[in-house]
Amino acid sequence: MSPFQKISKIVRLLVVILAVALSSHAQEQDGFVKAEILTLSLSGVVSDLHYLSKEGLARTTVYSRGFGIPIEYEGPQEMIFFRPTANPEGFSGGDRKIVSRVTLPSGVSRVLLLFEKIEGADDEAYRIIPINNDPGKMPAGAYRILNLSTVPFVGKIGGSRINLAQGKTTIVSDGGDENGNFEVRFFSTEKGKEGVVYSSVWQTKKTRRTTVFLLASTSDRQDLEVRKFIEPFVEKKKKK
Repeated sequence: MSPFQKISKIVRLLVVILAVALSSHAQEQDGFVKAEILTLSLSGVVSDLHYLSKEGLARTTVYSRGFGIPIEYEGPQEMIFFRPTANPEGFSGGDRKIVSRVTLPSGVSRVLLLFEKIEGADDEAYRIIPINNDPGKMPAGAYRILNLSTVPFVGKIGGSRINLAQGKTTIVSDGGDENGNFEVRFFSTEKGKEGVVYSSVWQTKKTRRTTVFLLASTSDRQDLEVRKFIEPFVEKKKKK
């Protein structure tokens, strides 16, 4: 290959790289994102929510006992969920009733949207917590613990001791014993003393990831409600 041909090849490569960069920048400027979205509700099943994507009108149901079918979403970064309404007068925006909206994180390929009903609201309304669900943040076999209660806890997970601050997310991985089992205990730190509020045995499997929510208990029999949700883990193959 002659020097001229080498230079021409390098120039063409730089043009392609620049075009891709400008395209990505333009997409961000337009407020569009592309991501695989999982949904989960802490307040019972939410049926037939509508939203807009690049392809047009779409709808989904948010389940409370497990993750729904992943949404391959491409559209506005602010994702708005609504109920269609009758609008015979043709008023602008009168054909829908917005029940929730969320700004999706930038540069994230997988997102978990956690729905929670806003109690006391005059109309149907949900608070949505967007969670980075990228494999790099939560690898196969890992546990993601979200403390959604009103107090902090201390956790002893396998051989590790971790602080579970209120409103914070903690990712933990433990290989466990020969069967992948490891002991888990959560402690309350109220009044400066540690008291066990949860004790169990969890298991690590490389074919799944598990999200755990710590919630204020509504029962007099327990101080903490622990909800676990398993997500089968399949690493996406890189396109050649």
